[in-house]
Amino acid sequence: MKRDYLFFLLLGFLLLTAESALGDSASIFGVRIDGLYALIVWFGVRTPMPEGLTPVLLLGVMAEGLTALHPGLFIGAYTLAYLMVRYVVRHLMYTSMLHKILLVLFVSMNGSVIILAGGGHAELVWPSGVIQTLLNGMSAPFFFIFFQWLYNIVISQDKFSDSGTTNAHFRHKGNS
Repeated sequence: MKRDYLFFLLLGFLLLTAESALGDSASIFGVRIDGLYALIVWFGVRTPMPEGLTPVLLLGVMAEGLTALHPGLFIGAYTLAYLMVRYVVRHLMYTSMLHKILLVLFVSMNGSVIILAGGGHAELVWPSGVIQTLLNGMSAPFFFIFFQWLYNIVISQDKFSDSGTTNAHFRHKGNS
């Protein structure tokens, strides 16, 4: 489980660094592809409540270091996003791709409101915040596929090699 947290934090750090380094060159009218809410949804669906909250808080602290906005906005937005994802996941029987996309739309809009209004730019929620939310929702499936692909490469689910013996069906397959 700790490898999952390190994977989440490292991937979050890389996304934060890439988005900060690209800055305005990767944005059109202040809107750009943002994979952080997709990452929080992906992580929140996989990780239960008490254990998953600390890495999300640490991601918020990392984001705070890269912004000039009021302290606590990103910590609050990311924490609220994770808590909303865990609430929805707990009360749904399953989470399909459509549910995950809707979660990204929902938490992204809430995060946009928190960050824009908390930063003193509430007038930008419409249309910039809504356009940012729609872009996050449209790019979410690609991020989910990329995160899962990278996770399977970096942290393999199958920890035992196939020995070819007849008792290979007793191997632990891990969570899917």
